[in-house]
Order: sequence, then structure tokens, then C-alpha cells
Amino acid sequence: MLLIFAATLILMSMVFFLFLILRRASPRLTEKDFQATLTQAISGNLTTDEWLVFLSMPIQHDPWLEAVRQKLFQIDEDYSIRSVVSAELPKCMFSREGLELLKDVQQNIPKRPYREF
Repeated sequence: MLLIFAATLILMSMVFFLFLILRRASPRLTEKDFQATLTQAISGNLTTDEWLVFLSMPIQHDPWLEAVRQKLFQIDEDYSIRSVVSAELPKCMFSREGLELLKDVQQNIPKRPYREF
């Protein structure tokens, strides 16, 4: 009985430490990804689901892009118009002020400060 308990404890400890060592995979978004997504959002070719998935992915490898993502999240909260354009494809839409802010963010992405590698 003690042997079974010890084996179970060792196995559970190994699984626990394996989960600590291995991290959840997350996509590494770049400035180009931000530019492409913002272009689609501004032109109205991005669905609400695509936009929300983009906003919900934290960017752990780049604090500057994470700050931009959080700014976009705030713009979404303040200026997004949740509207269904058609039954199959709900579009991501913004008020005029929101679109201007998105354009401003898009123009400032290439002006990124120097980044250390």
C-alpha cells in the first residue's frame, strides 16, 4: 500500500513539475501583424470575432506591442459599435472617433522606439 502511494506521489510530482517547466504556446505577433490587422479593421474587412481574438492575445515577448494592444483594447471598449451587418458575417465597426484613433495607432507603429535584442 505504501509503495502504491509513493509511486502515485512521485508520478503526480513529475506531472506537476512538467507543467511548471512547459509553458502554454502563444503566437509571437509582430509589427506587421498589427499593421495587417489594423488595416483590415479600418477598412471594415475584419469580423468581430477576429478582432476580439486579436485583442485577447497577450504579448509577453514585447512590452511595447503589449502597450499598443492595450491601447487598442481601450479604443475597442470606448468606440466599438457592435453591429451585425449580415446574418453570416458580423463586421467589426467603430465610430468616426474610433476609426481616427485606430489610424493614429497604425501610423505610430513604425515610429517604434529603439528595441534591445
